[in-house]
Amino acid sequence: MEVCGFESGIRPSDQVPHRSSDLHQVHDIAGVACSVSSLHRSLSMKPFDEGKCRSRYSKFTSQPSKVMPVHYVLQRLIDAHCNLALVVESRRCPLRSSLAFDGPAFRGLRASMFSKAEQKQAQASLRILCALYGVLKPYDGIRPYRLEMASKLKTSRGKTMYEFWGDQITAALAKDLKAGKIKYLVNCASQEFWKSIQPKKLPPGVRVVTCEFSGPSSLVKQARGSMCRFIVTKRIKDPAGLKKFTGDDKNRWSFQVGRSSESKLVFAPGKKRAAEDAKASSKRAKRAKRS
Repeated sequence: MEVCGFESGIRPSDQVPHRSSDLHQVHDIAGVACSVSSLHRSLSMKPFDEGKCRSRYSKFTSQPSKVMPVHYVLQRLIDAHCNLALVVESRRCPLRSSLAFDGPAFRGLRASMFSKAEQKQAQASLRILCALYGVLKPYDGIRPYRLEMASKLKTSRGKTMYEFWGDQITAALAKDLKAGKIKYLVNCASQEFWKSIQPKKLPPGVRVVTCEFSGPSSLVKQARGSMCRFIVTKRIKDPAGLKKFTGDDKNRWSFQVGRSSESKLVFAPGKKRAAEDAKASSKRAKRAKRS
């Protein structure tokens, strides 16, 4: 069973430029997800001093307006060089993807608490959908960045990230599924990221099972991560095992038989969580009336 993880909980970084023009450059240079890893291996660059480079660039801001076209071109070249250097540098000082991201889903995954055996299992069976890298394993090395899959970003491939990636994320997943002779692909991703997958292009015989959680957004995201952790730690092999998921001590979930199907497993908050949510909702309603 392969888990088509969850979306990457993007973590901001002051080191990486994140204007749309910058991202356009880094994507045109780095190419598709499958090319990023080969780029790491094939390019060899000396350590790049981004601060020194940008300080040189800043000298042009005080020049007469007649040099603005040069200033504009130089800015784009510097930003592209900075981004490319940072991508390549990720091989030297990488952050493990499942540990670098800090969204609710990754807090539910708690990858830092996996044993060595569980880390090996997660690396083999869990995949993280990512706007910048495409498909990641939990312990792949990355650099922090800012980019959503739903971002409007004009590139040579189109105007959105979905057009940029095309069917290449699907192809990467299909390759792993075929290599591992995997029969089930568990979808714990949000709709935003699952839209980057084209199920019809997955290997024949692979059955997609979607886990759906009802409730507040933050709890739903955390539940997706908890489900991935459950699959890894319990070595779940088929959809029947998924139905035994009950969450953790803080957030309990129960499988909803009547609302589920072969392709979609629905989970609702446990009785304790439902009661707490109802109580919180009642308090909010009372405060709204007073105001």
